[in-house]
Amino acid sequence: MKRGERAVVQALHHASVHKERLLSFGIGKGSLLILRATTCFHDPLLFESDGALLSLRRRDAEKIEVTRI
Repeated sequence: MKRGERAVVQALHHASVHKERLLSFGIGKGSLLILRATTCFHDPLLFESDGALLSLRRRDAEKIEVTRI
C-alpha cells in the first residue's frame, strides 16, 4: 500500500496470539485500513482503523490480506 491508500481486510494470516491482539484493536475481516505513515526504512508502518492509529511491523502487516479500494 502507498501512504493514504485505503484497503478492506479480507483475512488475518497470523498465529492465534497475534490475531487476537489485532482483533482487540478492531482489526478483523471487513475492517477499513488506511496507511498513514512509514519511517525512512518503511518499518514500522502506521495504519488508521476506525479513528485509531496502530503501528505494525512490516512482517506483521504483510500477513494481513487486504483488497485495495
